[in-house]
Amino acid sequence: MVVYTFLSFIFSIDYGIDVLVDNQFSELTDKRVGVLANSASIDKNGNNIIDILINNDHSSLIKIFAPEHGFEANYSAGEKFNNYSHKDLRVISLYGINKKPLYIDLADLDIILIDIQDVGSTYYTYLSTVTYMLEAAAKYNISVIVLDRPNPMGRAIYGPKKEKFNFIGLHPIPIRHGMTIGELCYMINEEGWLSNKIENLKIIKMRNFKEISDFNYWFPPSPNIPDIKTAFLYNGTCLFEGTNLSEGRGTQAPFQYIGAPWVNSKELVDYINNSDIKKYGSKIKIKEIEFTPKSNEGAKNPKYENQTCYGISIDIDQSLEPIEFSLYLLEYFYNHYDEFLFNDNFFDILYGSSDFRECLEDNGCNVETIFVDIDKDIIEFNKVREKYLLY
Repeated sequence: MVVYTFLSFIFSIDYGIDVLVDNQFSELTDKRVGVLANSASIDKNGNNIIDILINNDHSSLIKIFAPEHGFEANYSAGEKFNNYSHKDLRVISLYGINKKPLYIDLADLDIILIDIQDVGSTYYTYLSTVTYMLEAAAKYNISVIVLDRPNPMGRAIYGPKKEKFNFIGLHPIPIRHGMTIGELCYMINEEGWLSNKIENLKIIKMRNFKEISDFNYWFPPSPNIPDIKTAFLYNGTCLFEGTNLSEGRGTQAPFQYIGAPWVNSKELVDYINNSDIKKYGSKIKIKEIEFTPKSNEGAKNPKYENQTCYGISIDIDQSLEPIEFSLYLLEYFYNHYDEFLFNDNFFDILYGSSDFRECLEDNGCNVETIFVDIDKDIIEFNKVREKYLLY
């Protein structure tokens, strides 16, 4: 029988790591610990979990596991990296030769501690890395403790339920799922989405907050999500990565800029101001821009590198759905530019199915039917999700 332990206390607003510290690391006493984390795995005072664990005498920190972007969260999207060292600890890359931890990586551990900041969108690979860690823990009978963190996207659900699975999304959930990492781990384990259940899974809850999107402050979990505003826009504009439009990587405003050398930015703004999109009113602020993507440490070889792109900067109110807005824009580009192309397979993986792309390619399709289908998926997923909400 699987035993879940949800540890929670009533004091000030704290992340899971803060509760672990206040509990004097009792769950780790005399244990050999491996940690899945990165530089964004900080407590309410900005201290990283590795420094916290190194400076306590209750357990033995053996090694670090790092997701995409590395422990320092500075590698470019999709950039592979090898094992290395951090503060005399071995960092095992889970975004290099192997995306799944090997037995040799886990054999000397009693507990795996997971403390990772997600951004609330299925495109982000951290949940897949967490899933592979859960798979390995179940296989080798290792206990897991998840230190919960906020979801910058809050509780709202939006997007199609995923049907195409790979490392960019392993589970049948919508793009915007409205769950914390702790809740997702609970659901993944209980819904049978692992080969075997983890028999000892503890989720240390956050405490005393009004919304699950509350943060003490934001620390970037990857190079191109510098702030919560970007995390919110990314939920929609990441879909442009599956096209030949620039999504702003290599600029000062990734996922806020959309464009290409062949876009007429004035016509695009006029369309937004005079189409169905105008229903959003003042909740969307659009500006014509020119931008030139440049290669940098966090965005190597971006689309249209060193070429002048024309397009828009986007600022939308958080009461709106960035996915819905992005689908309207994609419809516009598909219908108005011969230059526009989908990277079919990659777009379908990001979106979760081929439904939207094939709808556009069918001249008789009304994109509004896509929104109806999304609403049905939201209702269906919410019934599943409800069982696993911890707050």
